[in-house]
Amino acid sequence: ELGNIQRAIWQAEGGEKAKTPYGFMATMGGLGPAATRQHYDEAVRRELEREQSRWSQAPERTQGWDFVRWLARDAQAASARLAVENGWFAGEKKLVKETVEITALPARQMRRAIDFKITLEAVSAPVELEGEPTQEKGYGGFSVRFAPRQDTVVTTDKGVQARDTDMVPHPWAQLEGTFGGRRAGLRIDIDPANRGFPNGWCLRNYGFLGVNFPGRKIFTLQPGSPLTLKYRVTVFAK
Repeated sequence: ELGNIQRAIWQAEGGEKAKTPYGFMATMGGLGPAATRQHYDEAVRRELEREQSRWSQAPERTQGWDFVRWLARDAQAASARLAVENGWFAGEKKLVKETVEITALPARQMRRAIDFKITLEAVSAPVELEGEPTQEKGYGGFSVRFAPRQDTVVTTDKGVQARDTDMVPHPWAQLEGTFGGRRAGLRIDIDPANRGFPNGWCLRNYGFLGVNFPGRKIFTLQPGSPLTLKYRVTVFAK
């Protein structure tokens, strides 16, 4: 979903035959800045309309996570922003209100930063969160899985991580590899204001970066006391 919108943004920003970090070719026939701005807005609008249609036709919820409503969908010169309200449900009963705000910033030197703000609040009764207890992994939280690649390198503030690790705290982690013959990667930075910073991670050289929150300790969401978590994702190519 976000990938479709990102592709639209890249294509609208790229200009004539511009190669993007994702490997897409944007051909806009030498249009001037005003026309490029118009195409940018139209491309984002079309993708958002397609996503809204898909969600509105989704089957009736049973249990788990579900879309509730859009909060913001806009594109300015400095950023493109999506904000949405979701719910964690048991049948028709909403247990947790989840809001997600995603802000994509302009690409610079083959890099693009995307900010994520996630807010969780219990609706009517406390809700306990806990990471995966098996082998003390603590798995669960903000994470990214990667497409097939070669020559993978996982890096953190401690240097190259040749071995997989669980629950080792880092302020950031990055995976880089060769995707379809081209070097590219992604980095996740945890906002220092996040609870438990620096959090433990689930790092896998097969292609996974995961911030473990709350990890192995139970965290209780309380009604009227929202929890906000922020992350910056940077995608890049070389």
